[in-house]
Amino acid sequence: MRESIAKQTQWSAFCKKSKLRTCPESFSDLLNELFEFLLPLAKEIESDNSVHGHWTPEHGWTA
Repeated sequence: MRESIAKQTQWSAFCKKSKLRTCPESFSDLLNELFEFLLPLAKEIESDNSVHGHWTPEHGWTA
């Protein structure tokens, strides 16, 4: 799915139509950014810890 030409085409169309100020260039880049964003949260949930972090666009996840 990460390298799917069809998904890349859909992603490109979405970016153009939505007129977002910033948009990852490729669908693969989008998935990488989502993974980086969600991984700390998923690790906390998996370890049965409560989530204490805070996310900001400037600094990402912080304790």
